Amino acid sequence: MSRLVAVTALGLALIAAVPATAAAGTTISTTQLFQPKRQTAGCGATNPIVSRKEVLCSAKGIPRPAHSSPSVGDPFVELTATGKPQLVLISQDSFIPGSKVKTLAQGSLWSSRGVTCSVGSSTILCFNADNHGFLIGNGHYTSF
Repeated sequence: MSRLVAVTALGLALIAAVPATAAAGTTISTTQLFQPKRQTAGCGATNPIVSRKEVLCSAKGIPRPAHSSPSVGDPFVELTATGKPQLVLISQDSFIPGSKVKTLAQGSLWSSRGVTCSVGSSTILCFNADNHGFLIGNGHYTSF
């Protein structure tokens, strides 16, 4: 439980910091696909044909959705501007066609579709306006 509280507190701190850092001249990346330096996770905006609302992320440690087939698709987590993260199975490339993965430096911020992500050296923390989100990377998944 204390881990969830710490992750939620970090999410709240980042939400409060985003307007301040943006005003201070810190760049917020809007690249289509990104990953941390250690390449332990990846996130990006979904192909508009699939959805114009979702940010989709993958990493080792994201669990399969409950009651899902063990042989269909890979586990991803998706987040929209409001609401809780959802575990989904993806069996085809659902990102914007032609997008190249950009490695973002530790401490970088990324934002698209009402979701903001903070990049660590091997983790990605994403959250929305409802203060729901997740932390992925290093073989772990925590949602809040």
